[in-house]
Amino acid sequence: MMPHISVLVAASESGIALDQSTALFPEDILPLTILFLAALFWMVLAVWAMRQRGHAASARQIAERANNFSAAIFKSAPVGYLLFDRVGSCKAGGNAQALLGLADICTRLEDLCPDDGMGGLTPEAMAALEAQLNTPAQTSRPIMLTTRDGHVLKLSRALDYVDPDRLDRLLFWLEDETEHLTQAKAREIALKADTVERQRLRAVIDAAPFPIWLRGENLDLVLVNQAYVRAVEKTSAQEVISAQTEIVNNALTGSSRDSAARARDADEIVHERHFAVIGGERRALSLTDKPVGDLIAGYAVDVTEAEEKRAELARVIDGHAETLNSLSSPVAIFDADQKLQFFNSAFSRLFRLSDDWLMDRPDHASLLEAMREKRRLPEQADFRAWRTEQLDLHHNPDSVEELWHLPDGSTLRMVGQPHPLGGLLLLFEDVTDKLALESSYNALIAVQRETLNNLHEAVAVFGSDGRLKLFNPTYADIWSLDADILISEPHFGDILDLTRDVLYQAAIGPPCANVSWGK
Repeated sequence: MMPHISVLVAASESGIALDQSTALFPEDILPLTILFLAALFWMVLAVWAMRQRGHAASARQIAERANNFSAAIFKSAPVGYLLFDRVGSCKAGGNAQALLGLADICTRLEDLCPDDGMGGLTPEAMAALEAQLNTPAQTSRPIMLTTRDGHVLKLSRALDYVDPDRLDRLLFWLEDETEHLTQAKAREIALKADTVERQRLRAVIDAAPFPIWLRGENLDLVLVNQAYVRAVEKTSAQEVISAQTEIVNNALTGSSRDSAARARDADEIVHERHFAVIGGERRALSLTDKPVGDLIAGYAVDVTEAEEKRAELARVIDGHAETLNSLSSPVAIFDADQKLQFFNSAFSRLFRLSDDWLMDRPDHASLLEAMREKRRLPEQADFRAWRTEQLDLHHNPDSVEELWHLPDGSTLRMVGQPHPLGGLLLLFEDVTDKLALESSYNALIAVQRETLNNLHEAVAVFGSDGRLKLFNPTYADIWSLDADILISEPHFGDILDLTRDVLYQAAIGPPCANVSWGK
């Protein structure tokens, strides 16, 4: 059929007469051709319309999904909106219903504050909202509204909102500020507490009787107390910080700033002693600087009196040392660390030790070893145990006295006692001659006693104090006296009282009563 149509069209364009075409085609072909073309046109149109309808449906579905997605996101967000018109209607959108704590849908302004008291705004917040509705857009500012369940909502007018329906409606955004306000209040409380703590700390620092300061990383003063201000003779802490006035600034010994620099570089506490003129007087100051993070804290303590006492004590110690050095008795003093702190020349001579070695301040244990090598200690079966006993004297609060019998036959009397300044004081005395003399005396007394005991005559010897010193058995027998009483060295008067009965019986008969010879 298509070839016939082509021929017909070509014949028409070339001007061939209609009767010629009728001669070429049958007369019933033309209506069928027109009907076919019309059907084809409507089929194409129907297909196009169906495709357009499908595209439109797909577009609507995409738009609906996007709209639902946006609505779900908007509803899950902690914000909502309120849309008001001039006739009092209200629409709560987004998450506004949940933020307000409303169970029913809000359609009117009054629904924001239900009469049953269940959810919604407080009456005060409702009044603030109504005032906001009557406020011009140019002067409208965000306000805070409190709900009945305790939440705080921020109400902000959407100034750029254009009503598409031209109904003069107002759009307000609602945001839950409860957590933010709680955090802000907590920060405010913490800040206030921190401020109070700082004020208290500053009051304590200013109340300190000694200078305190704080330096920055560049060693500049950033804080000083009132004692510092008084020490440098300024009027205020700000004046000190502005002028960067140092409490110690000595061209020879350095400044307090130099001390802080050493503490910063070493990253450790630095203690130094300096002299400064304070109040017109030369004072000794003990400076302490300690790194604290990026800052350096420091303080100064007036140790002038302590320095004077220390110097006085040093003079006293030197005087005592000179006195002890002039003594003939050997003396040794150990400090709290058991090191030899002092010895006199008599000590080095007695134990045959070098002064140079003793000046090196050996400890007590080493000194005992050296004395042992010189055979100037008693012979001991267990020297280690004996040495431990000697070292334990450093911890003994009482005085201890011992006799040392040396290998050469000499005897030393050792007295150990705690030193008043800490440590141990040892005093030595050569008692060899004294013991020999005492031994000779005791032997002589023993000979004399033996001689008296063999005499038939009664003999009694009284000392200058009137007490009986010697007697023989005959004396006790004649006077009927108990030997144990006589050994206790009774007084001469006591002897007369004990012998008066014998005297009176021998001289005048019966004993006299109520007579005492006294002492």
